[in-house]
Amino acid sequence: MACSVLTGFAVLLAAGFTAGAALQSARLLGWVDRRSGLTEPLDVPVLFNVTALLWGLLTFVLLAVAVVVLVPYYQTKKLPDGTTLAARIQLDYPDPLPERTMQRITTAWQRARLKYRLPHILLTLGSLGGLAAVVQGTLGAIALIPGHDPGYDWIEKHIYGTGRRDDVWRGVEVVGTWALTALAALLVLLGARAFRSPSWRRSVGVLWDLLAFWPRLTHPIVPPPYGGHAVLSLARRTEQVIAGGRRVVLSGHSQGSVICAAAALTVETPTAHKKMAMITHGSQLLWAYSRLFPAYLGHNKLTALYTEQLDGRWRNVHRWTDYLGGPVLARPATGPIDPVLPPDSAWVTIDGTAVEPAESDESADGGGWLRQLGPEYQLRDPFNVIAEEGAPVSPLLAHSAYYADPAYDRIVEGLLRD
Repeated sequence: MACSVLTGFAVLLAAGFTAGAALQSARLLGWVDRRSGLTEPLDVPVLFNVTALLWGLLTFVLLAVAVVVLVPYYQTKKLPDGTTLAARIQLDYPDPLPERTMQRITTAWQRARLKYRLPHILLTLGSLGGLAAVVQGTLGAIALIPGHDPGYDWIEKHIYGTGRRDDVWRGVEVVGTWALTALAALLVLLGARAFRSPSWRRSVGVLWDLLAFWPRLTHPIVPPPYGGHAVLSLARRTEQVIAGGRRVVLSGHSQGSVICAAAALTVETPTAHKKMAMITHGSQLLWAYSRLFPAYLGHNKLTALYTEQLDGRWRNVHRWTDYLGGPVLARPATGPIDPVLPPDSAWVTIDGTAVEPAESDESADGGGWLRQLGPEYQLRDPFNVIAEEGAPVSPLLAHSAYYADPAYDRIVEGLLRD
């Protein structure tokens, strides 16, 4: 459902900004009614009014969803089996967590769980958008017949009528117009702030990378895509290093995991395959990219990359606090991926092999804590909450700095030994 939802959202944005600009300009350039002494806006096509009305309704719907769904969601601490989320988090730590730390981790887990509910949201939005497109297309086709325009007639009769009803719908339309104006101003502010603030510039750069990775056909108005150059350059560099007699471990974070996977798929030399390994972390390959782009990064492609080209020399690392990344090389044997699963739940690797969770800690292996699920690794976050000599309290990292976790080096060393 992703394609229909993204296309519908793009059309909604384009029509919305056009309607907002037209209506605001009509008000600014309006004429004075001599009888009432009020400034009346210029007449614009009714499509602009209806679009602004739709955005006004969407604004109220989004606020209602935030209040009715998100607020109770973040306040709910009970799990389906009757235990609490705090009790589940505590199972990953040997010592009791401070209350403030527990609250931070709980909020991060709840935020990270939202991405696994996207399929249901896409199904709902895609179904509603598809139904609306069919209705709109039918009404548009009927309007081609001279003297027949049921859509316009219905709007004039039931929405833009007279009296109090007209005032209510006009008010919603004004809300939509100003919501569009605020959104446009926010985008301008975001661009201006990105020039002055390095942190904002990094955030905007990440979003820009996502847009500018795919071929020009998918985004004709942004700078030339860097995806082909990055993937081919990385593949060539990998082959050069291996030809020099050394081994290569590709390490990709977030969007970088897509680049590494694409580069590994591009390398075709059998000799290079035997000396190449890969570690991905904070990756969206399974829950997002394999669904959005099944022809390029679908489940079958990822399985073949893991089993055939890399011969099992691929490790993925995730945290339950990561709001973007998640498991790639393994999933629960029963039920959906969810951080609240019991730690001893059985998992299945991407090639169908059943695995049991295996925990290890720094006292046993000389590195950070991790839970191994075959080629998949879970890291706790923060990895250290009690200050000790030579080991200060670590921050909540969520989607960033996987390499800062002591367990990261252990995973890379294990790959080099395989």
